[in-house]
Amino acid sequence: MDTEAYNGTIAKVDAEAREVHVEVPDEGTMELAFTDTTQVLKNFLEVPFDSLNTDRKVRVEVVETEDQPTPTTVTLLE
Repeated sequence: MDTEAYNGTIAKVDAEAREVHVEVPDEGTMELAFTDTTQVLKNFLEVPFDSLNTDRKVRVEVVETEDQPTPTTVTLLE
């Protein structure tokens, strides 16, 4: 499995579905469904999912799967 990293801005957060939409320049919008192992990091420390909100700049590391990219790590950049 290949891991890719993207920098972008959160456009939408769906807390119920544990899903975020990230606007990535030159790539478009990525819809990312979190798994039980997806980590949210800030300053190298894990923070809760509800730390994510729209207009936050993030770096997303994803594993490419058959149907859609699966996020492994979402790092808050600011």
